Amino acid sequence: MNILIAFLVFFCQPVLWIGLIRNYLNYRKRINRERSLFNTAIYRSNNEFRHFIVSFILLGILSSIISALLGIILPTNFIVLYEILLLINLLLIPTHLMPITITFISSIVYMLFGNVDYLNQYLSLNLNMNKTNNQNLLAFITVILIISSLYYKWFGGKMNSPQIYYNQRNTKKVFYIFKELGIVPMLILVPGNLFSSISYWPVFNVGNEKYSFLFLPVLLGMKFKFFNHIPQKYLKLLSKFLIKISAIGIILTILSYYFSFITLYGVCLLAVIFLVTMFIFRLKDNKNDTPFAEAVNGIRVLAVEKDTPASNMDISIGDIITEVNDVAVKSESEFYQALLKHPTYCRIKLTTPNNVIKLTETAIYNDTPHELGIVMFKKV
Repeated sequence: MNILIAFLVFFCQPVLWIGLIRNYLNYRKRINRERSLFNTAIYRSNNEFRHFIVSFILLGILSSIISALLGIILPTNFIVLYEILLLINLLLIPTHLMPITITFISSIVYMLFGNVDYLNQYLSLNLNMNKTNNQNLLAFITVILIISSLYYKWFGGKMNSPQIYYNQRNTKKVFYIFKELGIVPMLILVPGNLFSSISYWPVFNVGNEKYSFLFLPVLLGMKFKFFNHIPQKYLKLLSKFLIKISAIGIILTILSYYFSFITLYGVCLLAVIFLVTMFIFRLKDNKNDTPFAEAVNGIRVLAVEKDTPASNMDISIGDIITEVNDVAVKSESEFYQALLKHPTYCRIKLTTPNNVIKLTETAIYNDTPHELGIVMFKKV
């Protein structure tokens, strides 16, 4: 019953609702952009919200189990600082500053200045602001790295939404945007009498100390533009690196319980490793020499719509379609003219980015060629 009460109070926190609003705005912006560029919504359903709910439940349960097993106790000063920074991120710079970065900043600031009781000093709340071991912050960061890795692995690149741009040579190209937010309710313990004024709030004693349950909203996600890589493959690779960083976090957390002085250095080390990893990933994508540009010897595939005949064919982003129904094609109009010759059947010859020639085919049960589901550059 105590856990249930703590979970219900989670829905009163502003980070959750502002995150939901941002999630919906991301969905509407994507739909409008796709319709403007390609005259169709490539991913019509609100996948952003579905990913939000799935991560909320699955990663919320997983993170809470890990937190409970580790007995993570977070001080009130840190929680207030962390939530304020998350709100600023959501309101002013959504997805541009990665939520994991907020966690690092909050932890370092608290460990340097956490002994100052701002809440009681300036707000006269008369709270018992018990401090906790800083090792809890290192464990908290490690758990967030683990669930972030799973978040990118499960949801990264599920929607390859292209956006057109022109390079310096006025060549038409596309990049792909990953822009999603997730909020995970992580069960933690809070020391002191923060909720003692609420008669029904779960408070219990361990020795001479009082603790309360709290579901802390943890923000996940980021904004990443992929100019030269398919998002799903790249984000899975990022997920593997985050797991490796998490392993370092686990080692540092264990060591910090024996050598407490390394806690601050451990958090800083994880922050540096994480930021360097993200910098290398962005640099690697920008330096790749296989951009998604408009093809001159065929038609570049920019995306494949879900639940269409094309989704059942062996077609991937970046492929170049050279023939449709044994007719050479180099433009959108030629593509549909060739398709109309056999409106109930489609046979496509294409070349992969690795210069491998493939043949793929499918039956078409709708007499309109636009239902095939291949997204390509539009002629204007």
